Amino acid sequence: MALAAVNAAHFEMEREQYALAARRLDELLRSPHHHGLKIGDPQVGPALEQPFHINYVKSAASALIAGEDFGEDHPRITGQLERSAEALTALREGRATFVSAHLHLDVLDALAAYAEYRRDWAGERECSDERVRAAQQGGLIAAAGRARLDRGLLCARLADWPQAILDATQAAQQLGEVGQEVRAVAAAQLLADALAQLGRYQEAFAAQRELTRRAAEMYRAYFQQSAQLRQIELQAQEAERRAATFAAAALRDPLTGMPNRAAAMKELDELHRRAHQGQRASVAMLDLDRFKSVNDRYGHAAGDVVLQRTAQVIRETLGDTQRLARLGGEEFLLLFPGAATREAQTVCERVVTRLGGLEWPEIAPDLRVTASIGVAQIRAGNNPSDTLREADRAMYAAKRGGREAVVAARI
Repeated sequence: MALAAVNAAHFEMEREQYALAARRLDELLRSPHHHGLKIGDPQVGPALEQPFHINYVKSAASALIAGEDFGEDHPRITGQLERSAEALTALREGRATFVSAHLHLDVLDALAAYAEYRRDWAGERECSDERVRAAQQGGLIAAAGRARLDRGLLCARLADWPQAILDATQAAQQLGEVGQEVRAVAAAQLLADALAQLGRYQEAFAAQRELTRRAAEMYRAYFQQSAQLRQIELQAQEAERRAATFAAAALRDPLTGMPNRAAAMKELDELHRRAHQGQRASVAMLDLDRFKSVNDRYGHAAGDVVLQRTAQVIRETLGDTQRLARLGGEEFLLLFPGAATREAQTVCERVVTRLGGLEWPEIAPDLRVTASIGVAQIRAGNNPSDTLREADRAMYAAKRGGREAVVAARI
C-alpha cells in the first residue's frame, strides 16, 4: 500500500496535481501502512522513505507556492514539509546515504521547490546550478534539458535575462534531441520572452517564428497521432464487436438459430444451482422418430427443413420463460424453469400433438414427422449429467412404448 501511494503521488505530480499528491502522502503517514516506508522489499527495491520525502517536499511546496489552502491540515502538512526537507538536506550534504544514486537529481529538484516556497532565491539558485551540473556530468540529456529549463525560468523570475537566454537556448536544443517537444516549446517561448526583455526584438521575432513552427509541427503530429489513436480505437471496437458476435455464434446452432449444446449446458448448470436453493425446474429430451429415414429417402436438404420447422413449432409452443436448445442431430432439449414434472409434461404433449399434425407438402404429401419426449425433474441431489440421463431413459421408454409419446422419468 505504501508503494502504491508513493507511485500514485508521483503520477499526480507529473500532471501538476500537487495538492492532491500532498494530501495522498499525508493520508499515508496517518495510516497503518506508513511502516512500509521503512521496509525494503526484494521484489520492489529498497525502502521507500527517500522517494516519499522527495515527493512530499515537491508536492507540498509546489501546492503552497500555487496558493493552496490545506485548511485545518495546514499545520500538519507544513510541519511534515519541514521534516522531509531536512531529510533531503541531509542527503544533499552527505549526512545520509542515498538508497539509489538516481535520486540525487530528484532531491535537488525537490529542494529547489522548497527554497522557492521559502522565498530563498539564493538557495533555489544553488540547487538549480547543482542540478544542471549533475545532469551534465552524468550525460543525462533529457534531465539536463529539464534542469536548464527550470533554471532558466528561475532566472527569468530574478530578471537575470542573459542567463535565462543561455539556459533556454540549450534546454530547447537538448529537449528537442530527446523528443520532449512540449518542454522544448516551453524553452523556446522562454527564449523569445527573454530576448524581448533585453530589447533584442529582431532575435525575439525570429525565436517566436521558430517557436510557431515547432508548435505547428507538434500539433500536426498530435492530430496525426490522435487520428491514429482513433483508428486504433475503432479497430478495437470492431474487434470487440466481432468477438461478441463470435461468442454469441459459438452458443447458437447455425441451422435452427436456437441455442446449441454448449449454451444448453450453461443454462442447465444454472437450473441445478437454483435447485440447490430450493427452486424447482424440469427438463425434457426430444428426439424425432425415424429421422434417419427422412434423410435417406428425401435427402439431407429435406432433413434440414424438418429440423428447422420442428424447432419453430417447439419454440411457438413453449412459454416465455421456457427454453429450447438443439443438442445435435435430431435431439432437442427443453428447459422448464420453475415447473414441476407434470406441468412440463403437459407442454411436451402439446408439442408432440402439433408436430404430428404438421403437413410437409414441400417434401412429400405423405410425410409425417413425430417425436418422442422424456421428462425429468431437476433435483437438488443430482448433477446435470444425472438429470440428462434420467430424461434420456424416459425418452427411450416413450420410443419403446410406440413412439409419438411423452414419458416422465421415475424417481
